[in-house]
Amino acid sequence: MYNFLYRSLLARTDAEHSHHLALRVLRIIGNVPLARSSVERLTSCNIAGMSINALGLTFNHPLGLAAGFDKDASCLPGLTALGFSFVEVGSVTPRPQHGNEGKRIIRLLDDKALINRMGFPSIGAHEVAQRLQPLHHDTTPIAISLGKNKATSLEQAANDYQATLDCLYPYGDFFVINISSPNTANTCCPLCGRILWRREHQPNRC
Repeated sequence: MYNFLYRSLLARTDAEHSHHLALRVLRIIGNVPLARSSVERLTSCNIAGMSINALGLTFNHPLGLAAGFDKDASCLPGLTALGFSFVEVGSVTPRPQHGNEGKRIIRLLDDKALINRMGFPSIGAHEVAQRLQPLHHDTTPIAISLGKNKATSLEQAANDYQATLDCLYPYGDFFVINISSPNTANTCCPLCGRILWRREHQPNRC
């Protein structure tokens, strides 16, 4: 069914539009109790003996969702219904920023891959906090990825991480620091100082 839908419908649509469509569907699933319980039944599996204890937390199994899919905490209940052992929100920046202009996600159908040039779009820490605050926290651990604003210098990056952590600390079970964004134009690697990507060039690798 997935291959049929992908080849016949999804592959013909803009990749970023497909991403937003998936977020909207998951938001609806999370807000409708019957839909959420139905998805939970469909995605449940026998995970006995696969639990992991780490960071003072218990993860039901090794598969979680990393940052980048739900950047703005828009559909957490729907994502947890899919059965992930944890869901990571973000990356979240202290202040809102749009990210790169133009076409930002490019499909490589033959390679079954995507090129990501989104450039850290974020609605900002305070808006994310307002979305997280009313959510009923279930047993699925929530991670939050901390990013810095594009306009913030490397010398001030720690202040951005701290500001976002202070704002979102009550809502995350653990936090991840995103120290570089190789799809953001003219961003330097904090480890070696090289520019990771100029808009007119391909990304560099450290």
